[in-house]
Amino acid sequence: MNNLLLPFRRALDFSGRSDVKEARPLVLVVGWTLIACVGLMIYGVSAEAYRVRTGMTPPIRAGAMIGSAVLVATIWPLTALLVRRLHDGNRSAWFMLLSLIPSVGPLIMVYFMLVEGDKDENRYGAPFARP
Repeated sequence: MNNLLLPFRRALDFSGRSDVKEARPLVLVVGWTLIACVGLMIYGVSAEAYRVRTGMTPPIRAGAMIGSAVLVATIWPLTALLVRRLHDGNRSAWFMLLSLIPSVGPLIMVYFMLVEGDKDENRYGAPFARP
């Protein structure tokens, strides 16, 4: 549980490094939550019996609201965590621009989040020491 909350405690820290043990829990929880929200919206599209006056079905609205809330709550900690994970692999934060490549950009960022970083000190400092 501590590893899941650590990115929120370090949300304003864009310097230094973070190890993969800090990134993995948050990436997995946010990723699976967003996949579940998309699944809920897909189910809502196929559920014609629940059509409402606005043309959207309740599962679509629920999935969109939950997904939006998760993204709003985690966008800043995820951005800071990604910068620190890039630093851990001795990469500049400018590598985040790769996420703008359609389709493969987000997959590249997930790879950078989950791959092991440098074991030794690099230009961004020593490896992350757990508090």
